[in-house]
Amino acid sequence: MQRLTDDFDLRSIAIRQLIVGIFLVVAGVLITAATFETARTSGERVLPFGPIFVGAIASVRGFAGMLQR
Repeated sequence: MQRLTDDFDLRSIAIRQLIVGIFLVVAGVLITAATFETARTSGERVLPFGPIFVGAIASVRGFAGMLQR
């Protein structure tokens, strides 16, 4: 019987986590930059800590997964 998760699958999962993590961090930073730009008129800023925090964790997990094996 074939193992469900062989080395290739684990590496592709790690790469996917890394890409999604980087995307979330970039999206959070872009949202922050956009709200800082529009804050000149309204004075309100949005700091999306959720996507940045989750993206950073996913990136670290993906990078660590790539280093294994």
